[in-house]
Amino acid sequence: MATNYDSHEDPFSGGVKTAALSWKDLPIGSAFTLRIVEPPTLVHSRNYDDGTPAYWDTGKTQPKMCAVITAKVLTGPHSVGELRGVWAKKPSSLFAAIAAAQAESGERLAVGGILKLKLEGETKHENKRFNANKNYKATYEAP
Repeated sequence: MATNYDSHEDPFSGGVKTAALSWKDLPIGSAFTLRIVEPPTLVHSRNYDDGTPAYWDTGKTQPKMCAVITAKVLTGPHSVGELRGVWAKKPSSLFAAIAAAQAESGERLAVGGILKLKLEGETKHENKRFNANKNYKATYEAP
C-alpha cells in the first residue's frame, strides 16, 4: 500500500535538497518576497572545505549554528516561483534582521507567512582579506 507523505518525513528518502537563496553579486537595494513553506529549523553549520560540523572553538564545545527557512520566492531578482532555503548564520546581520522582523510582528515565523528581505548595504570587514559584511532589513506578515 502506498503512503502519501513528504520526503522530509521519510527517514529512507535521503532528504530533499533545496538550493540556498543567493545574494551573490546583487546590488544594494535588492529584495525578495518569500512565502514560508516549512517551519524554520536550527541546524549545525558545516565546514565549507570538508563538510564536517563547524565549531567556534578548537575543543568542539560551541557549535556554529544556522537558522534555515524554506520558502517559495514570490518576487525578487532571481529564482521567482522556486523553493529556496534562507540560511541565516547565528549570529549575523541576516539572522538579526529576521529576528527583529519576527519580534516586530509579534508572531513566530510560520508556514504561509510572508517574509520580505532586503539588502540594505555593506560594511567593510575589519579583516581586509574578507568580503564586506552585508546588512539586511526584514519584515514579516503572519499567515
